[in-house]
Amino acid sequence: MVKKEELTQYFRINPSLLFLLGLLLSLVPLNFEIFYTSCTIIIIISLLTLVSFFVSKKQAFSLIIWFFIGIGIFYLHSNLFQNNQLNSIKLDNVPIEVKGTFTEQTAVGDSVKWLKSPSLSMFNITEYRYKNENYWTKTNCNLLVKIKNNNIPIYGTYVEAQGKLTNLQNTGLDTDKIYANYIKSMGVSKILQIDSFNVQTQPSIYYKAVKLLFALRDEMINLSCKNIDNYDIKSFIAGIMFGCRQGIPGSLTKEFLNSGTIHILSISGLHVGIIALLFLLLFRFIPIRIRYGLIPFILFFYVVIVGFKPPILRAFIMIALFCFNKAFLKSSSGINIVSFAAVLSLLINPFSAINLGFIFSYTVVFFLILSWKKVKEISSSFYEISLWKPRGRHSSTSGFKSKIKNKIILSVSTAIIASLASSGIVAYSQKMIVPLMPIINVLILPFLFPISLLILLKTIFATISQSLANSFNPLIEILIDAMFHLIKYSNELASPILIGTIPLWTLIVFYLFLILLFIAKKEYFVFFIFIVIGFTFCYWILNPFFIENKLTILTLPGDKGNSFIYSIPIISTAYVYSTPPYSSYQIESILKSNAINKIDTLYIPSSSSEHAKDALTLIKNIPTIAVLSPTEIRKNKIFKELDEYCRSSNIELKFSNISEDNFSFTNIVYQNKIDISLSKINPGRVRISIKENNINKNEFFILNSNAYQLISIPIN
Repeated sequence: MVKKEELTQYFRINPSLLFLLGLLLSLVPLNFEIFYTSCTIIIIISLLTLVSFFVSKKQAFSLIIWFFIGIGIFYLHSNLFQNNQLNSIKLDNVPIEVKGTFTEQTAVGDSVKWLKSPSLSMFNITEYRYKNENYWTKTNCNLLVKIKNNNIPIYGTYVEAQGKLTNLQNTGLDTDKIYANYIKSMGVSKILQIDSFNVQTQPSIYYKAVKLLFALRDEMINLSCKNIDNYDIKSFIAGIMFGCRQGIPGSLTKEFLNSGTIHILSISGLHVGIIALLFLLLFRFIPIRIRYGLIPFILFFYVVIVGFKPPILRAFIMIALFCFNKAFLKSSSGINIVSFAAVLSLLINPFSAINLGFIFSYTVVFFLILSWKKVKEISSSFYEISLWKPRGRHSSTSGFKSKIKNKIILSVSTAIIASLASSGIVAYSQKMIVPLMPIINVLILPFLFPISLLILLKTIFATISQSLANSFNPLIEILIDAMFHLIKYSNELASPILIGTIPLWTLIVFYLFLILLFIAKKEYFVFFIFIVIGFTFCYWILNPFFIENKLTILTLPGDKGNSFIYSIPIISTAYVYSTPPYSSYQIESILKSNAINKIDTLYIPSSSSEHAKDALTLIKNIPTIAVLSPTEIRKNKIFKELDEYCRSSNIELKFSNISEDNFSFTNIVYQNKIDISLSKINPGRVRISIKENNINKNEFFILNSNAYQLISIPIN
């Protein structure tokens, strides 16, 4: 299958990759159950040791040594990091006063008036004290901050604030687990709800200096978006070029997500790479070694003004290492560069490895490097065919055409491999498969380079002549609008296939065989690998047939109420009773986990604006056939918007003649099979009666109105 010389080529690596493997292996117990932990450790150590002994005993000994050095250093570092960053403030849900600095890089304040404020902000605490304490305790940790009026101050604003600390709610939902991991990967474990604050004089010179750089960033946003009237286009420019995504409408974000191109909206390796290419083109008149030596410093300035976010930092480290190798005529494999960048990222923040963006970006880059040799062979073969033609048959443009064809094949192959490498992560985390993702990425990615070039040129020329800069506007708007229409059309042509929660072992099998695909040589083995990968995709698509019907009870704290969701995965439909305040996100997550893409009937038991608002949000995100509500909802201020949306979306809006009090406590019957009785005397008591094979099963539950509860009852 694979010759020893080829294995040596793949595994002749420096200690950074071995060190990285040790770091990543030590993370397994943080995320998986003990069974998966044991299996993963045994498989990884066995495979790497066998391969290394096959190549070189010295290599095997080096691998094992660096492997365990990585594990030891990571555990030491992660424990120190957790004690200093995540557990420095022990109490929560109590009033607290804090002194610290707002460090939200996307907050633009009044300098970009048209761009809205982010909903959350990073906040660095230097001192705190609990209520009735007379002394301040010094600390240095980060929190996420919410402000009631949602008016986040700009980066570097030093304040003394009063509020309450809360932990992230443990709902048990997969999406909330992903979000909790994302928060933890930022070095944050608590959320601070600020009631009031007073701005103080900033004592730190560092924050003052960085604040000036962000002021320059805000001015660049204004210059690049000046005289563009379309808000969606302006917010898109602010998002993809400067990292300020808070203005991008939710509907547009969802279209990008469903088309498999959500990575375009987040500044990452793709965007930093485009900026590097733009400056390499602009600096073509400079000698190549000096040119590559300058690029990391220009990129560092760009990374600073868009914020030191993990994906941007990862991309910068990888591109900077590549450029310095070029500048100093050093050679290093792509695997070593990526491994060294990952090691630096993990040493800065060891919990960044549980960030979905970290996993996504490094997985895609790893497979691009692993497949590069085969892709290069395929693309160059088309160019070599033209060289075998007799000299007299060569036209003046044949060489140019062959090179263009070569570049197109290279770009298409890269987009397909990146889509294939990311499809497993999308299936596991987003619970869906996007059939046209490779094709859409091939069509969309060519737009990014000219759009970025035009925005960069407009920003530069705006400092010289505004009328000259305005001449770029029509072309920028045409390109971005064409991209939007292409994304929208792709969503209409083929919507994503919801597959529910897939088993973890299928994801491991998928990536193991994907690795083998790019290192295998024999045709029969490649054919076998394609069959296994194809069967894996088929299993994922058929996964809803293996998910049983279930009734899910969601209880929200603070006496907000309960929601009952009866899901039928085999026909991808559900019945939803009640949308308590702030429940639409959780209900949508439950439906997605059960491969549900349609609501048959949504029952709204209350005429309150909070219930109606969440019901409206839910039917905007999930296609719905009918909505049933009490007649009193007509008096609600949200009713007009709800009625208009139902009419425009062909949703049947029906009203019950039962009064609201009786409607709330009447029995809920799903398809004459499930009878849910809410006790009026004891609102926390629920009786579930399941009629199955002429036998009635009765179950009683006591719902806790002061905490999240998620109860799933299988319905066969």
